[in-house]
Amino acid sequence: MKLPRNIIIEEVIFPRDAYYSALSRPFLAAVKRNDVMKVVDMITTQERYLVFEFDECRQTGLIWAAKRNHTDMVRILCRLHSRVNF
Repeated sequence: MKLPRNIIIEEVIFPRDAYYSALSRPFLAAVKRNDVMKVVDMITTQERYLVFEFDECRQTGLIWAAKRNHTDMVRILCRLHSRVNF
């Protein structure tokens, strides 16, 4: 993602708790529904760090998309810099 050092220091990019952002529940629900357009819209227009959000089981959107065999969603989340090795 190549973020500047000041952004990493000032903003919370990698959440420490489940559902850290107010948008994390709708984001993860859209991933589970395979609503690609909604996910892309949320990440590009509302909060670009949603790809790093996780639920109470520490499952990210990428994990949920892979579990449900949503290949298009997996591709999109990887392109949007989701953490593959989380």
